[in-house]
Amino acid sequence: NPKFKANVIWSKGDEVVLDRTMFYPVGGGQAWDIGKLGGKDVKTVERFGQVIVHSVNTPPLMKKGLPLGPVEGEINWTRRLSLMRHHTATHLVNAAAQRILGPHIYQAGAEKTAEKAHLDITHYKAVSDEEMEKIEKVANSFVLKNIQINKQILTRTEAESKYGFRIYQGGAIPGKMIRIIEIPGVDVEACGGTHADNTGEVGFIKLLKAERIQDGIVRLEFTAGDVAVDSIQKERKILDNIAGKWGVQKIHLEKSAERFFKEWKEQKKEIERLKEEKAKLLKSSLLTEAKKVQGMRIVIAQVEGAETVAKELAKDDDVVAVIGWENQIVCAAGKKAGKIFPAKMLVDVATKAMGGKGGGDEGF
Repeated sequence: NPKFKANVIWSKGDEVVLDRTMFYPVGGGQAWDIGKLGGKDVKTVERFGQVIVHSVNTPPLMKKGLPLGPVEGEINWTRRLSLMRHHTATHLVNAAAQRILGPHIYQAGAEKTAEKAHLDITHYKAVSDEEMEKIEKVANSFVLKNIQINKQILTRTEAESKYGFRIYQGGAIPGKMIRIIEIPGVDVEACGGTHADNTGEVGFIKLLKAERIQDGIVRLEFTAGDVAVDSIQKERKILDNIAGKWGVQKIHLEKSAERFFKEWKEQKKEIERLKEEKAKLLKSSLLTEAKKVQGMRIVIAQVEGAETVAKELAKDDDVVAVIGWENQIVCAAGKKAGKIFPAKMLVDVATKAMGGKGGGDEGF
């Protein structure tokens, strides 16, 4: 039942402390619960020592916030369920990664929200697509086994003696008593947060991507349950839209994409070739209008394909080119001319005079 009754024992502004609460505060990489408290929206829930503070939306003139005394609370169960699934899925993905990538895998960090979760693991190289698929399959095999999840409070000595120091996957846990989450035959960790009662409640786990965020650390991003199904449906719609626009069946999308990409690359090469041909033709015309300064030929013009034209002109050692098009100015100088009129100097002068964006290379 997402509803509960409690007493407001402290209240100031939009902050409230209860004698008991079902709202989970932010912690352990898990986002806080939201919902209602006394009919008002709960914005954030944080823990300060042994005190849990709820921040609620209160009218600006209501300086005292919620009054002391009885109050009814209700957590957003849909969000809580999603958080539970993602938190439990983190244990399953971690265990699956250890089986596929090796026993060196250790949790270096994690974050669980209602929309998705990520797990940072210690690994010496990037995770391949094939490894991602294997991890996803193993994680979902744990879900299908519907394994009962044991949650217990043990003394630190008892927990370490029974399970070893790998229980600190998520980092050090303060206090003499620690909470142990055990998925028999799969994973055991000292962990706070909300978890499912059995692996079957997690639902389908969908790995989204893997990326190296720093040396020796790989981040696995995933979703679980309803959100995972939403992710798959979204991908299907994207594929359906692409197939519809291309006029092919989804089964032929891969081959069609390869063909289109090949054609695009060929067309791009042809366009670049035509630009160079056009630049060569323009070069002769522009050089006839060049003015000589200190023995160098200066070309100033407004033509399309400014960069290509400027580079073509600068192939002649004694040419300085200042070519503009729309809001772009490109300056280039041949080897000999560049010693007298450096491209950077030309850019500065041209941009100040024409008020555009400039680009140049001393090597032209």
